Amino acid sequence: EERIHNLSIGEKVKLAYRGSQEDRRLLIRDPNQIVSSAVVKSGRLTPPEVITYARNPHMSGAVVREIARNKAMLRTYPVKVALVKNPKTPLSVAMRLLQQLQRRDLQALTNSRAVPAAIMKAARQTYRQRYLH
Repeated sequence: EERIHNLSIGEKVKLAYRGSQEDRRLLIRDPNQIVSSAVVKSGRLTPPEVITYARNPHMSGAVVREIARNKAMLRTYPVKVALVKNPKTPLSVAMRLLQQLQRRDLQALTNSRAVPAAIMKAARQTYRQRYLH
């Protein structure tokens, strides 16, 4: 951890693209958005790592937006659910992903205080339209 802390930004970015899972875990929390975004762009992320980062409400907004932009990462259902539940996900992205959620996840969102009010309201409306009419 100390070794990574003392690297320059360029070296951190290079390590983000080539480093191990442990290196990425440390670099994703770097205060510099260039470094944390490089981790997401690296292409070496495993699906469980992506889910963990998308689920974390303390993750940088830049990281969440980068995950939301990456179509390959959005192919897995747990990433979609995690992004909708993450308060740092842009509202437009969360609303689009909300339409792709399954019944049990929509129902859970209808009463969740962990999501923005607009998402909760849209989840209720979508749930009613799909399953109560």
